[in-house]
Amino acid sequence: MMSVPRDDGHTSKYLVHWTGRKGEQAGLDNLSAIARTCRLRLSQNAFFFDGALRVVEDMACFTDVPLWLSLPHCQRYGRYAIVFDKTKLMARGAQPVFYFTYVFKRDMSTIYNYIMSQLEKATIPPAIFEAFHRHFYYAQEFSDGPVTNPAANYYEREWRLGEFSLIPESENVGAYCYNHRLPQCIGRSVKDGSDIYFVIDPQDVAFLVAPKDHVAEVDNPHSFAVHPFEDVVSNEEE
Repeated sequence: MMSVPRDDGHTSKYLVHWTGRKGEQAGLDNLSAIARTCRLRLSQNAFFFDGALRVVEDMACFTDVPLWLSLPHCQRYGRYAIVFDKTKLMARGAQPVFYFTYVFKRDMSTIYNYIMSQLEKATIPPAIFEAFHRHFYYAQEFSDGPVTNPAANYYEREWRLGEFSLIPESENVGAYCYNHRLPQCIGRSVKDGSDIYFVIDPQDVAFLVAPKDHVAEVDNPHSFAVHPFEDVVSNEEE
């Protein structure tokens, strides 16, 4: 019998991508597709909006909310998940979100306007622009509502992995990393039509999560461990 993974309630050694925001069946279908192909699609995330300025990037999102305390999170994002070893996913380029408060939203607008202007006319060295671009799409307003709301952005403890932190599959790893100042352990991306995917190394996957009655329904050709949702997430709301 597999031992049930546990965190200490404060920090987590995992990064979790919950797949059921659009419903239970979608959660199962999405998790099965990810587990079968070892590809995680980057979705367009409009993560900053201030008047006329709307910033959108392709990224995958994760949380490091300890599994045992994830019930409020799962009420929004479903009961199916792929769980990664945090240390390994950090090496691929995942980073925690940098949260800022509404007090400094004007500063963030200034920064984003400057970054976006560089897409059209580069006035700073490419390496500096790429560093700005890579790191500031990890920013998120602390909360767009009451800070005590369990659904406030900060309480999602979000991490992100974006397109500009990945090596395109068509590129030579050594040359690309040298030219873009990236470590060679960084993750890879692949395009399929208009979609962009993060290519998952199976060794980075800790396990999958699915409701107890649906564990056998997950398409799992790589034989990842699958833990029942009911065993890893407490049903007690505290």
